[in-house]
Amino acid sequence: HDSAVGSLSDEEKQRNQDAAYEELEALEAIFTPEEFSVRSINNLGGSKSENVTTIVSIAQTHPTSPESNLYLEIHYVIGLYPSLLPTCLITFGKWGAVSNCEYTCGANIHLKIIEFISTLTPGEECIFTLFGHVQSLLQDEH
Repeated sequence: HDSAVGSLSDEEKQRNQDAAYEELEALEAIFTPEEFSVRSINNLGGSKSENVTTIVSIAQTHPTSPESNLYLEIHYVIGLYPSLLPTCLITFGKWGAVSNCEYTCGANIHLKIIEFISTLTPGEECIFTLFGHVQSLLQDEH
């Protein structure tokens, strides 16, 4: 991560920031506010953008338990994504609240997501692609 930060010029970081912003705008047009949210967290303090992680959360519909509140969370550092691929995981909206959901988002599905991310091309926006892939993984699980 640190080597990636040092190897990008300010222009590349700005291009990344602009591309990520445009991608978020497109996603906001596709998903409802109930399905889609974005938040930022400051990892290290200070005002440098590479200290800030953006977390994109998109609701995932589970094929057999639509009420189960699964979310795809995509984490990336402002200015580094899409040159540096994001991390991705599936979470439950409220831990332990899904008593009637037989599905668990265990290591197997996360390994499949990591494997898929490794096939993506750095420098290209991929959030919607990740969303589609996770939807198909969830369908395949049932």
